[in-house]
Amino acid sequence: MNRNVEREALIIFTRLPVIGETKSRLIPFLGEEGACRLHEKIVAHTVSEGCEYGADIFVFYTGDIDRYERQEGTSLKEALIRDEDNLERISSFIMQPSGDLETRMRESFATVFSMNYSRILLLGTDIPTVSELDIRQGFANLHKHDMVINPVKDGGYYLIGFNFSFFNDKKEKFLNLWKIKSADDEGIYRNILRFAEDNGITYKTGRLLIDIDDKEDYLDVFGTAVTQASDCIHCGFCTDNCKFLDKYNMDLSDFAKEKDLAYHCFLCNDCRRVCPKNISGKAISLKNREELLGEKKEKLVSKVIDLETKTEEYNSKFEKKKLYNTFKMMIWEKSPYKFSSYRIVRKDINKGKLNSKNNSDDVINVNRDTLNNHYRKDNLHMAFFPGCNLTSVYPKTVNYLEKEFRKVGISTIYDCCQNPVHMLGLNKKTEVELGDLKLRLERSGIRELIIACPNCYYMFKNFGDIKVTSIYDKINELHIGQKIECDYLFQPCPDRKLNTILKSIEPFIANFEKTKVANNSCCGLGGGAGVFEKDLVASVNEDFKGKNLMTFCASCIGQMRRFKVDDANHVLPSILGIDENPVTFMPMLHRLKKKVGL
Repeated sequence: MNRNVEREALIIFTRLPVIGETKSRLIPFLGEEGACRLHEKIVAHTVSEGCEYGADIFVFYTGDIDRYERQEGTSLKEALIRDEDNLERISSFIMQPSGDLETRMRESFATVFSMNYSRILLLGTDIPTVSELDIRQGFANLHKHDMVINPVKDGGYYLIGFNFSFFNDKKEKFLNLWKIKSADDEGIYRNILRFAEDNGITYKTGRLLIDIDDKEDYLDVFGTAVTQASDCIHCGFCTDNCKFLDKYNMDLSDFAKEKDLAYHCFLCNDCRRVCPKNISGKAISLKNREELLGEKKEKLVSKVIDLETKTEEYNSKFEKKKLYNTFKMMIWEKSPYKFSSYRIVRKDINKGKLNSKNNSDDVINVNRDTLNNHYRKDNLHMAFFPGCNLTSVYPKTVNYLEKEFRKVGISTIYDCCQNPVHMLGLNKKTEVELGDLKLRLERSGIRELIIACPNCYYMFKNFGDIKVTSIYDKINELHIGQKIECDYLFQPCPDRKLNTILKSIEPFIANFEKTKVANNSCCGLGGGAGVFEKDLVASVNEDFKGKNLMTFCASCIGQMRRFKVDDANHVLPSILGIDENPVTFMPMLHRLKKKVGL
């Protein structure tokens, strides 16, 4: 058979969904049959997306065939692939070779390449959100690159592929690649990229997705809006702890049915923290926002929203003019971000400090005398990411940090994490923009971001595959900053689940054991809800007055100051010893200054 025909094959790697043996870490949450059926659905979805692309499909499976066929009462093929049309498109069902996972994947590639295919992708079956687009882009990238690899949130990967030229002409590198394991605090995905860079293997990466291994992964992907709202026991804890729910005299079960109120929720998720059934009001709101304002109903992903022509589609409870004006401006600015600047990174590249072409660890032409004793060559692959609002609200502080970090070889990047767009329910648009952002970081040689904003921190933690570090951990490492006194610390919503940033701030607060940490309520800025619930926002901020509070979110400070909470301050300028009052007017002005290099 002639390989010049440019044949493409998709390997689907899966375990047979046997009850009690599949998705074992999800069994305590979903039950044995529930976990099994979830895996079954993901396999069917993966096959369906592969069939939609049109490549030849090979299903490599592992598991007890006899037990599975007895369980399903039919043959392996008919049980695993329920759709008759898809079943006809499967080229072959093959039992996985013996050995560890890497060995089985390596041998599976060798088997299919021996059948005269030019490009092959291997796709796992733990990703319910994988799409035909991921497969299409993977094959397209193999025309110009040796390898493609798409990451998952936990440091692994869900898709990997090679072209025949690499497999055949660089056989030793192909074989050695499968010997790579996870090491230290970096996952196997990062280690494979380093191996590729060190060995001259050209590669392209795809979008990051979440593989479902445990309950947290499941909730990250599916939320709880559909799966658990019906589990509400009407205890009233959520209503008692949320001014929004209390105002409308409803619990989360009621809220799930009230789509018209989706944009009235502040997305703080305090309700989930008190719910005995772990139901998330944030997940309910985001799901309903996606349906109301998401890509399913309009074309705003490619241009600024024109809601005035669509207002008949929305319930009259929406304040249409405010919705249009608020969201139009936000999406215009954020997606794509109009004030992004990689000017400082480019300067470092031009000076020879950073080899961005190969993302090499080698540092060239560095005058080490200009760097202080904290300099490490790894710093040249780091960048300070202040975020939109710290740049606007505390420009003096950001300028100071930019200069301090440059002394130790760390650049600064001005860009948007896309959290505001995500909070509107525009998930596909968010993924596209984050993908573009990731490419900009890769081209700049950046592997790690030092994050000042809690929204940015968790946005990258959840959606990106760039390593993130809290700015407080970094300045502590560099011995920058001083201890401060803080009696009342308001913890921003994104950090209340894991407390990661709170813990990194603790070394800087002299009286931390006596500090009151407020981790309930919300400043009212979340997801644009303040447009519809001005009375609630005013009420919440009234409660903050007179507390001499501090927080570590510039968005919260901007919101509080606008509501005359004049004693609210950010911890970062205080830690750095900078006397700076927050700027709450014309937020785009300082973003524009960074765009033009002022």
